This record gives sequence, C-alpha cells and structure tokens, in this order.
Amino acid sequence: MRQVSLGIGAAILVIDLATKWFVKTYYLSVSYPILDGFFEIQYVENTGIAFGFLDSLESEWKAPMLGSLAVLAAVMVVYYIWSTPQRERSSLVALGLILGGVMGNFIDRLLHTFVIDFIRIHWRELMAWPTFNVADSAITSGVILFFILNILEAFKSKSAVGERRNL
Repeated sequence: MRQVSLGIGAAILVIDLATKWFVKTYYLSVSYPILDGFFEIQYVENTGIAFGFLDSLESEWKAPMLGSLAVLAAVMVVYYIWSTPQRERSSLVALGLILGGVMGNFIDRLLHTFVIDFIRIHWRELMAWPTFNVADSAITSGVILFFILNILEAFKSKSAVGERRNL
C-alpha cells in the first residue's frame, strides 16, 4: 500500500507540472473564462505561500526558506508514509496527495522561485478565492482527509474505551 501512496504522489506531481506547463505556455497573458463570472484560468506567479501569505515580503532568503520548508514537509510526509500501518489505506492515500502537492510546488520554486497558480474561483467580482493550482488542491484534500480520519479514529478509540468501562 505504501507503493500506492507514492504512486498517488507521483501522479499528482505529473498532473500538477503538466497543467502548470500548459497554462504557462498557452494562457500566460490571458484570462480564460470557463464559467463566466465564476471560474476561470488565470496565470499568477505566487512568490508567497498559501493564499499569497508572505507574497509581499522582499528578502533574498525567502525562496530558499520556502524551498527548505517544502523539503522538510516532504521528508515528514515520507516518514509518515513509512511509519503508517499498511492497513490504514485511507491515511496512506491522504499522505500521497499531500506528498504530490508538496513536491509539485517545490519543483516550481526550484525552477522559477515562485509557484504557478491558475485556478481562479470567484463570484462576479464581488468575492474571490485566492488563485490556486492542482498541487494546492491535492495538499488541501489530503490534509482534510487525514484530519477527518484522525478525528474518526479518536472517536472510535474513545467509544471503545467507554464500551470496556461498561462491561
């Protein structure tokens, strides 16, 4: 099952890099509406992290620092993949999603010193979610899945302890 986790990570990485290449090649200076007023492809260079946080920070250390954080995150995820029991398939899927996303954004930082974002969801021009990419979606999905699984496991453990007390 660990190989499946790594395979999911590799698939996310390939899809992420391919979509970023496609958008950079064909949509660099154009915003392309998919659902008018709601969803479009728009090329953005994100020098920060999630939601553009740290984007305005000007420092020669920013790119190496963010790259180092990505390496640390990837090492931690690989450690969790190897230490998670094989029977916890859903957790391994979540970790594969996170690993693929982290690596996709890390490679962007290595190649460009920024991350290419291109998925823009908004409602007219009144509200907009920060522009994101496939890697961001995979990381977010993996973290949410992992979080839900851990909450469910905690409830199961608490329930099992309660049942033992009632015996």
